[in-house]
Amino acid sequence: MRTLSVLCSALLGLALLGGGSPVLAAAASAPDAKYEDLRRFSQVLDLVERNYVKDVSRADLINGALKGMLSALDPHSTFMTPEEYKEMHENTAGEFFGVGIEMTLENGQVTVLTPIDDTPAFRAGVQPGDLILSINGQPTQELSLSEVASRIRGPKGTEVELTLLRTNSKTPHTVRIVRDAIPLVSV
Repeated sequence: MRTLSVLCSALLGLALLGGGSPVLAAAASAPDAKYEDLRRFSQVLDLVERNYVKDVSRADLINGALKGMLSALDPHSTFMTPEEYKEMHENTAGEFFGVGIEMTLENGQVTVLTPIDDTPAFRAGVQPGDLILSINGQPTQELSLSEVASRIRGPKGTEVELTLLRTNSKTPHTVRIVRDAIPLVSV
C-alpha cells in the first residue's frame, strides 16, 4: 500500500509540474521543449517499473501507452503489436472462422454495427446496436476491438457465448453461436 501511495504522490508531482509551472514555461521556450513530454513519460514509466505493486514488463507498459494514445483519437484507430498485426493480416488476406459481426467501440462499449448477411451471428438474431458485454463469460469492457475480435474468432464448428444487451432492453441475454467460415469482402 505504501508503494502505491509513493507512486501516486510522484505521479501527482509530475502532473503538477506539467501544468502552469514556471519551470515548464521556461523550458517551453528552450530549443529542447519538444522533448519535455517525452521526459515526463519516461519518468512515469520509470516510477511505475520501480514502484508498482507487481512486476510489469517495460514492453507491456509501452504497448499499453501506445494503445491508449491511439484509442483516444477515434474508434477506428488502434495500435497493434506485431502478433496482433500478423493475425489481422492473416484474417484479411484469406478465410477465417468466427460469427460474422462488424463491430465498433462507442463510449467504451463494444457495439455491433451489423451482423454480416447469412453468417452465424445473423442467423442467431444478433442486431445492429447490440452491446457485447462478455465473450464466454469474460467482460469486454477493458478490451480493444482487435482483442474482442480475436476472442470471438476460433476454429470452425466450435461454440462461442456472447452476452448481449439490446438497445431497448434492460436485461442482457446470452446467445451461443457456432463459428463458421466468414466470407471476406474486400473494398
